[in-house]
Amino acid sequence: MSQPPPDKNARRTVLKSLALTVAASYSGVGAARATLAPAHADSGPLKVGVLLPVSSRYPELGERYLAGLSLALNVPGVQLLTRLVGSRPADLQTAAQGLLTSEGVHMLVALGDGLQAQLRGLADHHRVSLIVSELGGLMPRGESGSAFVFGNSLQLWQAQWALGAWSARNLGRRVQIVTSLLESGYDLPYAFASGVESVGGTVLHTSFADSFAGQMQSAEVLSHSRELRPDHLHFIASESQTLDFVAAYGRSLHRLPPLTASGLALGEALRPVGGSRGVRSALSWAADLESPVNRRFTQAYQRRTGRAPDALAALGFETGEWTLQALAAVQGHHSRTQAWLHALGSAKFSSPRGDVSVDAQRRALAPLYLRVSAQQGSAFVHRLAGHLAAPPTHHRALQALLESPRSGWLGTYLHA
Repeated sequence: MSQPPPDKNARRTVLKSLALTVAASYSGVGAARATLAPAHADSGPLKVGVLLPVSSRYPELGERYLAGLSLALNVPGVQLLTRLVGSRPADLQTAAQGLLTSEGVHMLVALGDGLQAQLRGLADHHRVSLIVSELGGLMPRGESGSAFVFGNSLQLWQAQWALGAWSARNLGRRVQIVTSLLESGYDLPYAFASGVESVGGTVLHTSFADSFAGQMQSAEVLSHSRELRPDHLHFIASESQTLDFVAAYGRSLHRLPPLTASGLALGEALRPVGGSRGVRSALSWAADLESPVNRRFTQAYQRRTGRAPDALAALGFETGEWTLQALAAVQGHHSRTQAWLHALGSAKFSSPRGDVSVDAQRRALAPLYLRVSAQQGSAFVHRLAGHLAAPPTHHRALQALLESPRSGWLGTYLHA
């Protein structure tokens, strides 16, 4: 699992460039933009402080999120101020305090699972709104209890529950889970297993591996699968080398059960994976989702960055559109605190992920999609295959997990 630390200077250069340069060619994505009130209605721009992780094993996540956020907020009357922070709570607090006191931001946006508890006190004290964008590897333990704290998420754990229930119904009730050690300490394996069990399925075994980059570990897992004879095999990982496991599965000369995967296991790079067969996964965004907003977002992001967007870019863009929706609702008067909080909490709008609404816990919820990923020519391509039902709000399996002490990692998902 050990990896050399990423080049922080190079990463800072990329992120600062994205923060300072927005899409000049961009126009007209999202309904909120068309109804935005005249700029400077509060005699100054809406200053949005953005907190991004700098010590992540996956530095590109922050870059792509910021690119999507910047694309959405490329309008008069909005100013982004970005800070890169380490994984220690003290680093986050210091950066947020500086944005609030030295820069006078009117709103905070932060990327990372479980940051509400660390930033809630500052948001309350300064009476500024806070949107925490999460990947969703951690199930929320309790509510923030603050009228100033909002959230959106890629909903990874909900997607795992939904895929578990779908696969047990459609592929067979006897399941083997394969997970990297990194993911094993978060909530994704437990959410998938709970989804399987909610429809009467059984997890036969959970296999772990430190990395799937080598043939040996993949071969051991697949050999165990042939012994277990599950109806299907579910793969949970996020590291880029995990595509090697999918390739090994596809090249196997032995008959293997159908393969499903977590939303980030296959990545969005679409690089070739020799011999791979169709793999089903679940996520709250799909590149080929047929909607005017997603189509225009995808084209604008491609023009701006020179690459295809991914789910984090879509989440960043959605955060910006949510902000613009609220700004339009208050006619630009973001200093009217109660009206501003109400506008954020009651927002309903179209995002690249679909129709989004904010629930009673001030979380923006998007649909969940089933995707099929397979070799197509020289690339590994993800295609939309349908919708998935979200987990119930109250379920005994979910409640049991929430009431149990967390037995895994305490760091924010993928950012530790």
